[in-house]
Amino acid sequence: GIDPSLEDWQREVEMLPERDHREFYRLFTAKWHGMLDECHGECVLKKSRLSEIIEENLRHMDGEKYQLEAFVVMPNHVHVLAGIRGRGEMQSLCRNWKRYTAGRINMLLRKEGQFWQWESFDHVVRSPASLEKFREYILKNPIKARLKEGEYRAWAQPK
Repeated sequence: GIDPSLEDWQREVEMLPERDHREFYRLFTAKWHGMLDECHGECVLKKSRLSEIIEENLRHMDGEKYQLEAFVVMPNHVHVLAGIRGRGEMQSLCRNWKRYTAGRINMLLRKEGQFWQWESFDHVVRSPASLEKFREYILKNPIKARLKEGEYRAWAQPK
């Protein structure tokens, strides 16, 4: 098994056979999303003014640099579904979204340092069925987490 207390546990994961590697990430991702949905952590994005910063930033370049399809701002994480030309552009946009919103939110919280986790979990949407699956996942995320109106911020492009 993988010992998470080891400093180089990620290297051990990378050395797993392909099938075990995929299974590890499937289970890891499911557990990670479960913990996020249970609202572990600070959950500062429950504050309306802070989640509003995220929404305003996502909508700012919609239609220019990307086509926003759906998003949800959960108390401690965000899901975004957007059409973008290439992977490099997606990574650049995510960095820009994170940098801008982290600066604004940290200023309001009177904090310094990292706000967002370093890595983003991105997926390529390859079909209309896949697009619908991600859209549904995003919109059902607050329901699955049993959040009340006002504890999250969600939007989707009309079908």
